Amino acid sequence: MLRWGETLSPRPFSLHNVPSKIGRESLSMMQLLFPPPPILFRGKGGYFLLLLFFLAACNPFKDDEEQPWIYAETPVPPIDERGGKPLVMVVGDSIAAGWQMCNVTPCKGIELDWWQAALGEAAIVLNRGIGNSTTDDILDRWDQDTKNAEIIIILVGVNDIARGKNAAHILKNLEKMHERAVKAGAIPVFVTVMPADTTDTPQKLAVMQEVNTTLRQKRDWLIMDLSQFMEDPASPGHLRRTDVAFEGSAHPNEQGYQKMAAFVKTWWMGRQSALGN
Repeated sequence: MLRWGETLSPRPFSLHNVPSKIGRESLSMMQLLFPPPPILFRGKGGYFLLLLFFLAACNPFKDDEEQPWIYAETPVPPIDERGGKPLVMVVGDSIAAGWQMCNVTPCKGIELDWWQAALGEAAIVLNRGIGNSTTDDILDRWDQDTKNAEIIIILVGVNDIARGKNAAHILKNLEKMHERAVKAGAIPVFVTVMPADTTDTPQKLAVMQEVNTTLRQKRDWLIMDLSQFMEDPASPGHLRRTDVAFEGSAHPNEQGYQKMAAFVKTWWMGRQSALGN
């Protein structure tokens, strides 16, 4: 029986070794349709190596959410083109970025910026949110993502919790962000850690609650308590499923982002003096 990549005899392959014209034509067609694989994949282990090569190249089991993606490189407008509005940089995870908005609103691969909807009348807003980001990631990108910012909004933490980080780790990193923002002359605004399916175990929920409770107690920090606004009171650690979140997802839906934008706008207008306006 002819095997893939093998010849009928030890001699160099020739169609003349095939006993009939019909057999020769069939084998010729078979070679055309199924040519021998490279030498590396021949032999008993060839199919296994070929399968590994395919998986390494395509990785069909990889979650789409793990694919790297970055924010749109929006240039920082010059001061004389800002109309007296403060320059606000948003740093954070996929919720900060507005992930899943493209599922319901055409945006050509760029996340619809709900921060612009919230603050566009009061500030120049550049969204630097990137999906799957942790507090460590934000610190690694800090200088690049917050350059020239006058106000920095930080929405991050849920991915730290999902990956098993404790409250002390998260709070320590948030303290570093606060120090770096103040040192650069910017005003930091911290958003409480958003509820999500990744905080649905008692241990993870406890971490989220500890971080948020600590943030709420920081009287000298600007804290935007979006978590309390979006959390389902009947199911702590989860978004309100009935109207603001995709079923089975950690992310708000379009209506959820609209509600968040309205909350942010109201919060902002009530703190003009603290924001330097």
